[in-house]
Formats: sequence, C-alpha cells, structure tokens
Amino acid sequence: MRRIQRSIIIGFIITGLLSYCQFSKKYAEPIALRLVSPETPLSKSSDQFYRKIRPLIDTMNSWMVLERPIRVIIKENEEPIYDPQSRTIIMGLDPIYEAKEMLPGSEYSVLSILLFHELGHALIHELNIMELTNQEIMADTFATVFAIESFDNPKMVYEYALFLDKMPRDLSIEALWSEHRLDQQRYFDAICLLYGSETFPKVQTLVPNEWMRDNGQRCTEDYPIIVDSWYEAISVALKSSVKTYP
Repeated sequence: MRRIQRSIIIGFIITGLLSYCQFSKKYAEPIALRLVSPETPLSKSSDQFYRKIRPLIDTMNSWMVLERPIRVIIKENEEPIYDPQSRTIIMGLDPIYEAKEMLPGSEYSVLSILLFHELGHALIHELNIMELTNQEIMADTFATVFAIESFDNPKMVYEYALFLDKMPRDLSIEALWSEHRLDQQRYFDAICLLYGSETFPKVQTLVPNEWMRDNGQRCTEDYPIIVDSWYEAISVALKSSVKTYP
C-alpha cells in the first residue's frame, strides 16, 4: 500500500516537473518585448530616447507575454518599422527628431505612440489577428486606444495629433497610393478616437462645432466598440493578472 502511495506521489512530482519544464521552455522569458542594445553607439540625444523607451517596455511586459519576445532596437536616421521576418521593431528616430523640432516637448508622446503603432503590427502578426481593414489603420487605432486605456495618458494622443497636423501636406502620387494614410487623415482619426473616449475635454478646442455636430456622436459610439475589439483580439497575450484592458 505504501509502495503504491509512494508511486502516486512520485508520479505527481514528475508530472509537475514536466509541466514546469514545458512552461519554462514555452515562456523562457515571460515578456512580450525585449529591448536590444544599439548596434552602434548612439548620440547623446538619441541615448536619451533609448532610456525613455525602457520604462515603456517594462510596463508593457508587466501586462503581456508572447511565446517568443519581440525584439526592439533603436536606430538613428531611420523610420520606425516592424520587420516580421526578424520579429523586430526597429524604432527609427527620424520622426522623433522632427517632433522635437516642430513641436518641442511632444517628442516623448510621439515616441510612445509610434512604438505602440509598431507593437500593433507585431501583435497582428504574432497572434494571427484577422485584418478586417488596412493594417496601418488597425495599428493606428491600437496605438491610440493603448495610450488612452492602458497608459491612462490621452495627452499622448493629443500631442501626437498636433504633431501630425504640423506635418507638411503631401498629396503626391506616392503618398496617395501608399498603404499609409495621409498625415491629415491620421490626425482626424486620432482626434475622433480621443473625442470618443471622453477622457480629454481639451480635444474639443481642435475641432469646429460643425465637425462635432456631424461626427461627434459617431466617434463616441465607435470608441467602446474599438476598445472591446482590441481587448478581445489580444486577450490571449495578456497575463492572467490582467483582468481588464491593461
């Protein structure tokens, strides 16, 4: 009898160890993003952006985990992009420096929103999220909702929208055919979501009364639907301690 009990106990222990090993193997790093040291030395100002991005990534890692973490690397003289082949978010700093020059003080908000945008692309790829529209639009909405709901920082979106509004108007053939929406379209999309969230009354100073009359109700009705949709789409990557949208 004791031999049987001992066998059962040993069986439970072995099963537990195997389960732990499988979990450890699957989630060798229980994180979603891993910040990689720059390939080449950064300038002093770029190094400051590198230091700013670390707490953002630490916060996101406290909410999410992926089977294989996405690499994040800072690069000068480049545009931000997600490379699905290498599973890397390349945080090019060109638009961050543009923001610093055109709208001083907004660079941290622009850095954050663009990181969230590329994370949106990465999650669409990693979680096989169905693309119901242009992926750039999906990544834009994710970035906006993530800033408002997760970081409780609608001011990020406000300053990013102001940055977009200051960008030169580009109606070239290349811009019109690009998969990216025009900066002015992205500006109004961000303002619509911010207005619909009802978290930042100051946004009303950016839109004329006729705009609010024609679009305000639509933005208010669409916002919670977009939030719920994104939460459902990424819920598989959320840590068990996260009970609502992070």
